[in-house]
Amino acid sequence: MAVESIRNVRRAEAQAEELVDDASEQSDRLMSDGRFEASDRIAAAEERAREEGERIRRELLQEAEAEVEQIEQEAEKERQRIRERGPLFVDSAVKVVLDSITDGGM
Repeated sequence: MAVESIRNVRRAEAQAEELVDDASEQSDRLMSDGRFEASDRIAAAEERAREEGERIRRELLQEAEAEVEQIEQEAEKERQRIRERGPLFVDSAVKVVLDSITDGGM
């Protein structure tokens, strides 16, 4: 009977070791799966961040281009205004010079 009890204890120990080994393997698999899942999530988050950054960059570039275009249009209007008024200033300048010559010569 004692021999049978020892065999039963040894079988129970062997089963317990098997259970511990299985649990350890399962734990290792879960850890590995968790690492892969975390890695995938990080990669997805990085991709989303990259795409969002690119979207923001494009928006800012469009805004800057629109602002540059507006500035160019305003500069062109100012240039036209100066061109149109330029001859008026030349006429005034000629008159001042002529007046100073005629007044200065007398």
